[in-house]
Order: sequence, then C-alpha cells, then structure tokens
Amino acid sequence: MLKGSHAAAGDFLLGAYASAGTPLIGVVGLIRNPGDKQRHKAALIGMYVAPEAVGRGIGRALLHELLARARRVEGLRQVQLHVGSRNEAARKLYESLGFRKFGCEVGALNVRGMFHDADLMALFI
Repeated sequence: MLKGSHAAAGDFLLGAYASAGTPLIGVVGLIRNPGDKQRHKAALIGMYVAPEAVGRGIGRALLHELLARARRVEGLRQVQLHVGSRNEAARKLYESLGFRKFGCEVGALNVRGMFHDADLMALFI
C-alpha cells in the first residue's frame, strides 16, 4: 500500500512520533476508491492518537498533512470519513478542517456488543 502504484494512486498511511526512536503516537490513512466511477473519492481511515498525546495537536497535524497530500492526488475531489456520533471532540476537529456531515449510519459501530451510530462526513478538495 505504501509503495509503487498504490501510493501514486492515493493510498497512504501517516504516522506521528514525539521524536526519533520513540513509539508511534498517532496514525491516519487515506484509501482511494478503486472503481472508475468512484475514483474521485477517498476514505480517511484509522485516525488514532495515543491517550498520552491527546491535546498536543497531533491529530490536527496528521490531518493537515493528509489533506495536503490528498490535494496532490490527480483526480481526487472528495475525502470522506465516519466518526462516532457521540465523539464530539473528533467531530469538531473534522469540522474545523472543513468536513461537513452528510448523513448518519445507525448502528455502524459495534463496541463490545453495544451498537453506536456514526456520522458520515465529507470534505471537497
């Protein structure tokens, strides 16, 4: 996924570290839709910031870099994501970067047998 034609097509992962040689403290990825009719869209995936790094701007920095790279992918016009409907902090972060809610998937996430809704968000680039 990180090399060759996949990277050129718009599939990539980004990681954040506090400093060289330290454990990963954040990650986010982008996966472009493979079909010809949907290649103008990609999905933001795997957004994670380690609990000890929350509140330090790691998530925002990862998203800024992801969006900068997404804007350079030829033919890509839209980045979509799912975010837990109750995850207000994440939703506000995405909204501050221009993402807008376009729907809600009821029962989208199953966390230890409990189902949670997810907001569907998109950013046109």
